[in-house]
Amino acid sequence: MRSYLYMTRYVDPCVDPPTTLYLASAEKRGIKYWKAGITSKDDPIRRDSRHYKEVFRNEKVQWRGDAEGIEINVSRTFYWIMFKSRMEGYIINDPPTREGLSCDFPLEVSL
Repeated sequence: MRSYLYMTRYVDPCVDPPTTLYLASAEKRGIKYWKAGITSKDDPIRRDSRHYKEVFRNEKVQWRGDAEGIEINVSRTFYWIMFKSRMEGYIINDPPTREGLSCDFPLEVSL
């Protein structure tokens, strides 16, 4: 039995609509936090208007897979910043959601 490796290629131009990668401030249960995420909507606040308050940055990314990779890397970077900050003795509050980023960090760090 032969095994074949199938590879997919990106089609240029991309037939899918661009994905929006964003950084927004949010509030849930009275706790403020940052949210970096992706959406297919033009306005990221429309993704969760109940919790999202203000969008500070949004970028159109043509390939959804690329946007997902960026979102994962932002989350991992914040995880390590929070981990190292706690090791150095800083008190960092956890965001109220698993995918949120701590609001203890200023906007400049989040951007």
